[in-house]
Amino acid sequence: MNASQIRQQLDDWNAPGATLPSEIEVEQLSETWEAMKPKVLESYWPVIYDRFSLVRSNLKRNQ
Repeated sequence: MNASQIRQQLDDWNAPGATLPSEIEVEQLSETWEAMKPKVLESYWPVIYDRFSLVRSNLKRNQ
């Protein structure tokens, strides 16, 4: 999985009407991101973190 695929997965989860992931799925994707992050331009990091934040916010709201 590359950074674009991670972003796409996060965007899919954040899409209106999308089924939210489990916390485990979010954690697994986060671990994948953290492992590959050093190979990704730092300018891209805030984009990914913003989308992770939105997913986590949506999860908390729907508990």
